[in-house]
Amino acid sequence: MAVHVAPAAAQSIVPVTLPKPWGEHEVGVATHLLVDSARADPHAGGQVRRLLVRIWYPADSVSGGVRPYMPAAVADAWRSTMQAADGFEDAITTNAVADAPVSSVRGQWPVLLFSHGRSFPVENYQIALEQLASQGWVIAALSHPYEEALTLLPDGSTLPFRGPSWESEDERGAVLTGVVDEMVRDAMLAIDRLETMSVQAGSPFFDRLDLASGVGYFGHSLGGATAVWTLQRDRRVAAAASWEGQVYREEDRPLRVRAPVLYVVGGANRTELVGTQYRPAVRGGPVYELVMHGAWHASFGDMLHVYRQYADDAWHERHRREMHPLRANQITAEYLHEFFAHYLLGTELDLLWPNSIEELGSYRTWNYPEVELRVYGG
Repeated sequence: MAVHVAPAAAQSIVPVTLPKPWGEHEVGVATHLLVDSARADPHAGGQVRRLLVRIWYPADSVSGGVRPYMPAAVADAWRSTMQAADGFEDAITTNAVADAPVSSVRGQWPVLLFSHGRSFPVENYQIALEQLASQGWVIAALSHPYEEALTLLPDGSTLPFRGPSWESEDERGAVLTGVVDEMVRDAMLAIDRLETMSVQAGSPFFDRLDLASGVGYFGHSLGGATAVWTLQRDRRVAAAASWEGQVYREEDRPLRVRAPVLYVVGGANRTELVGTQYRPAVRGGPVYELVMHGAWHASFGDMLHVYRQYADDAWHERHRREMHPLRANQITAEYLHEFFAHYLLGTELDLLWPNSIEELGSYRTWNYPEVELRVYGG
């Protein structure tokens, strides 16, 4: 699903601060490069697959400076979408400290994976990643090679977006399903390496990752589809959440899922996506289908929060009826936290607990009037 920010005149640099996470923990972030020596990258002329993983996590309080928002090379690749001035990334302040010590408040921390949307950089999702880390999650965010705007590796080499295209709409489903298959293999590699980190003396995550109940996995768009397909293929994934990640081949719809799925749809795309993508398998699920009225495909992520700081009056007028992007991210983070806490940690449901459960029931939650929830199975 393509995302376009309306063209704007040349912009000046405007300071932007990501919202302070409301969880009880400080936030750290670490970078790891994974190499799959057994797999050739289809976009790299037979070279092995290289996967950059950024890990956001609860951290002990430290006095170090916060992590820069994104490298200049990534910002250069992303700027055409953002319609931003050169150096816009330098004016964005984050809340995470690079390589801070993992919080000692508890022994082990539950683990989530995250995958970005097609051509979106992982850096675009730091509002949600910082928030979840502040609430006690370790989140391994995967930069799928050649599928984000640009990946900058630790040695300075770059992996630009080279996602395949299609000649006709009839080919789209097969092409994107092939991309998802590669991304699923990336996710399985990441889980393998997280398991190694948790038992490897000298690793900053040695004996700090709670993997006993499996991991959760969430993603945006193509990354959301990857999360659900990984759930289907790897039983180490206990639950998955997807913001508008579609089942791309018609013959696969609706996908009958073996374990719990939270499917978030912006109200702008409800006609296309609601009721068509995911259903519980026999003895599977449940599926929570959440419609966020006033939101659209790009509402999840940092992009609209950043762009609106320097957008012109005409842009604000066109978008005046949309949900504020910070509220969209707040709602998303709250539902993600509750969903994964319930299925990985056994906590009680609140936001996701309906007044009555019906096979095709629907209701608005009193907590967030913009939200409509359907529960299938359960």
